[in-house]
Amino acid sequence: APAPAPAPAPSSSRSRSSSRSSSKLLSKSSSRSSPSSSSQLSPSSITSMNMKAVYLKHRIKGKPQRCRLMVGENVPNHKTEVLEDGVKFKIHLGSTYSNGLFLDQKNSRKKMVSLLSELSKTRQKPLRVLNTFCHTCSYSVHAAKHGALTTNVDISEEYLRWGKENFELNNISWKEHEFIAADVMTVPDQLKSTTYDLIILDPPSFIGSKENEGLNTLDQQFPVMVSRLAKLLSTGGYIMAFCHLKAIPTEQWLSSLPLEEEGLKLVEILHQDNDFRYEEGDEEHG
Repeated sequence: APAPAPAPAPSSSRSRSSSRSSSKLLSKSSSRSSPSSSSQLSPSSITSMNMKAVYLKHRIKGKPQRCRLMVGENVPNHKTEVLEDGVKFKIHLGSTYSNGLFLDQKNSRKKMVSLLSELSKTRQKPLRVLNTFCHTCSYSVHAAKHGALTTNVDISEEYLRWGKENFELNNISWKEHEFIAADVMTVPDQLKSTTYDLIILDPPSFIGSKENEGLNTLDQQFPVMVSRLAKLLSTGGYIMAFCHLKAIPTEQWLSSLPLEEEGLKLVEILHQDNDFRYEEGDEEHG
């Protein structure tokens, strides 16, 4: 199991003195999947909990991924909408990989909103947010609801279209925001004339080429991504960086990042909330 994360450092927007200094927010998170027993659920039990249905997603290492309706009414086309802190998202309950919203990042999205609120007190509006590996743009929709302009980068055009739908679902014109279908590693060169107040770096654990193991590839590429994105960060801005590989201890991950070289400093570590806490033995699920 990963080594326990160190205590959170005091949050600050000030950095060490240098020709180009900025603050940095780092987070390590790891998803947890807990298989449930269908014997514990029945139509009457979910009705008493004001639920229509329960879907079970199997993501067990070495076995095919699958998703099925356990109990209740089948949602039409497995698609529905959810509400998170006043923001709506479209989700697909039948998807074997992602239903469109990673619930383990809910508290991180709240943290991002609080950082934007803090930055808005001393900066010219609108604030600019760069969301890399943006998936369906959940961070960006929250940021846009609070007045920020967002640049969304993902290699999947399908997820970017889904992200635009999330903007529309919240009555936000996605045309006022930027969507780039590209490899995140190439984007800093395209955006080098722009600086951002806040950057989201949330790569999936399987990033990399087919020839390399996910752990080795992400472990090697993460410091490079931080270095390249730091050059797009405005002075006093934040990078929220996430590592979803349970096999990398927190201290090892932090020590690999080029903080001093890029004029960055660790501001705070965001811990996993109780719904997705990591425990020894969870390596078989996730």
